[in-house]
Amino acid sequence: MLATGLTFLWSALGYTGVEISSAIERTNVILTIYGPSLTLVEEERKVALSKGMNRVVFTWPEGDVEPGTIHIESAKPQDVWSVRRASLRAGNRSVVWEIESAKEWSGPVRVTYYLKGFSWNFRYEAFTDPNEAQMELIGWAGITNNTEEAYRNAKVRLVLGSPRLVPSALREAVFAAPPQKAAPEALYRRREPEEGEFQQEGFSEYSMFTLKEPESLEPSETRQAVAIRSPKVTLKKYYVYDPRTYGERVAMLYEFKNSKENGLGEPLPNGVIRVFRRDEGGTLALLGEATTGLVSSNEDVKLHLGTAVNVLVDRRLVDIQRFNEVIDPEKKRVVRYDQTEQYRISVRNRGQKQAEVRVVEYITPPWTMQESSHKYEKEAADRIRFTVAVAPNAEEVITYKVVRRIVSE
Repeated sequence: MLATGLTFLWSALGYTGVEISSAIERTNVILTIYGPSLTLVEEERKVALSKGMNRVVFTWPEGDVEPGTIHIESAKPQDVWSVRRASLRAGNRSVVWEIESAKEWSGPVRVTYYLKGFSWNFRYEAFTDPNEAQMELIGWAGITNNTEEAYRNAKVRLVLGSPRLVPSALREAVFAAPPQKAAPEALYRRREPEEGEFQQEGFSEYSMFTLKEPESLEPSETRQAVAIRSPKVTLKKYYVYDPRTYGERVAMLYEFKNSKENGLGEPLPNGVIRVFRRDEGGTLALLGEATTGLVSSNEDVKLHLGTAVNVLVDRRLVDIQRFNEVIDPEKKRVVRYDQTEQYRISVRNRGQKQAEVRVVEYITPPWTMQESSHKYEKEAADRIRFTVAVAPNAEEVITYKVVRRIVSE
């Protein structure tokens, strides 16, 4: 008897020639979703085998399952039965396993296969306190089932990253190619490989995110589930003046750490995050949106949520002097010289709260700092960063003098 969708049948062919078949319900399902083109399905079903040769039949809807990836094994250790051969029935989309059992046996078997049609995405909602020093973070997993089969009470795992797979044509090649004039119901057979005959393909590094609660996914359905909830995440707000990255206006950034101290600590999937500020009365205001990539454990998350209104930066080159010129006597032109450059950077805070402002400066090497009004951090050979705390309605002025050696081509 065949039910609509994915069906698992078992058949016992005894010496009397009597065939018994019945639909068997899943008892455990795991969906590992890589993307629309690949989901690894693991499902358990209970079967009963007679002593001798048995036939187990696995069928599926059109277009969903990759036949060359279907595998069966006992869900628990056993030495009673083993698979002798497998056959693909191309016309009715089924695989038939011939299983030899030393005695009557009943227990769970695990069937695994690749499936097309599932996809997932992730989004976050963050709600800061009135002081924007702490936030509640909620992560939503959206899972879409575009297959023809329902998967109920399934453990769902989302793959974060890109695993390495052999081309699907090679996976299907485990079944022999059909004869040119074969009928649609032709039977293509596969035998179990000899030890060491085939090399198993590995995966590149990736992370796995497992939903904490089972999900029931009906055909053509998208479900949203709360996968992450942390009520108290420490938040740091600061401003950045970096024309190469954010343009001439001052950027507003929020930063938090994906740590256990913040109620997090596991890899966070990439997705869109919306940040709201909740005032003393509970009213919400949207601060901005940002996208995040895959966030590893203990990694800092930086969210660029827009441009600042109350923080202004005015940067000026106030003096430039050239000296130590070296002239090529043959070409009669300057080929090298030193240049002193002096800069003044005004940072104004027109807001009602103290503002941390980070000013990024790019200096073409080689260079030597002669004078600086503030301490700075050298982030790269051509980049330094000043960090200043500007009081409300106040101004902080950064000045520095640098000597650069310039070589003409």
